[in-house]
Formats: sequence, structure tokens, C-alpha cells
Amino acid sequence: MSEHEGGNKKSRSRSDARRNSERVREAALQVLAQQGSDATILDVARQAGVGKATVYRNFPTKAAILAFAVEHHGQWLVERLNRAIEADGGWTGFQALVSDTMLRIRREPILLEALRPSDSEAAKPAVARTINERLAYLIQTLRDEGHVRADVTVADLGLLVIGTSQYLADTSAGTEECLRAAELVCNALREHHTPPADAGQ
Repeated sequence: MSEHEGGNKKSRSRSDARRNSERVREAALQVLAQQGSDATILDVARQAGVGKATVYRNFPTKAAILAFAVEHHGQWLVERLNRAIEADGGWTGFQALVSDTMLRIRREPILLEALRPSDSEAAKPAVARTINERLAYLIQTLRDEGHVRADVTVADLGLLVIGTSQYLADTSAGTEECLRAAELVCNALREHHTPPADAGQ
């Protein structure tokens, strides 16, 4: 075999490895969306059309697959939060953010793992810490503008979104139910201004 032929063979091998890696990653996301955390390495291999050994080269453990999916979907939420902050959409923008997030969780329940509280800061996925920082900034802005209650915290928002989304997932709720639930979550956090006692007199 000539040196040129050998180089071509190595190049094809690297290209095949990249394609297989992409297929495995896409398959992991698809299988987790369908089966949740019950998905196995074998399920991912079947979805990708590769052997288990190929999956193990990309993800040595099931925990690595879950961590990849949490990071992937968590990054979506980070980008969505950044858009909400940059747009400065006030209350309407916040409602759209909550609705989009709960609809995304309906399709990709693994996103809940990026939102769940952890016993220690070090145990949180890196993307979860970024999400909390962005949420804290957004909530402070909404408080300053008088859109949400003065006592609302990131933990309050997480409690309502995580708990409600889990219930919706358990009951196989549809899009309309998710949108209504998102509206209720927002209303629970909203600052309801009380008119003066002599208003209308």
C-alpha cells in the first residue's frame, strides 16, 4: 500500500468515526426523549444502527449519556434565557419564556434534570449553575420593574415549573394543558397591585 493510499484510508476512518459519533449523539437524544432515563446503552445502539462498542467509545456509561443530554438541553435554556434578557420583554417576555420552557420539558423531560435542586453546588451540572445565574438576573429585573412579587426567588420559580412539569409529564398532558399550566405558574408569581382603598369612590 502506498503512503498516499494509507493516508486516504486513515482519513476515511476518521470520517467514519465522526459520522458514527454524530449518529450516537443524535440517537441518545432521541431515545431519551422517547424513554426518559429508562433508556439503555443497547437502546441507543439500536437507534443509531451501530454496535454497543461504538456507543461505549462515545459514552462509557449510561450516566455519561444522561450528562450529555442534560448539557445539550440545558444549553437550549441558557440561550433562551439570554434572548429573554436581551429582548427586555417585561412581563410578556417572561410569560413566553415560561411557556416555551414547559413545552420543551414536555418534549424533552431530561431538561428537568438541569433545573432540579442539588444537595451541593459542586454536584450540579455546570449548565445548571449558568441557568440559575441567568434566572436570578432575570427575576431581579422583573422585581425591580414591579412585574413579579418582591419575595419571588429562583427556588420559587423552580418549584412551580419543575413540580407542574412533572405532573404534566405523568398525566401525558397535551400542548393546551401545558400552556394553561404555564399561565397559572406565571400568575402565581405576578405582582398584583392593590388599588387604593378610595379607588372608584
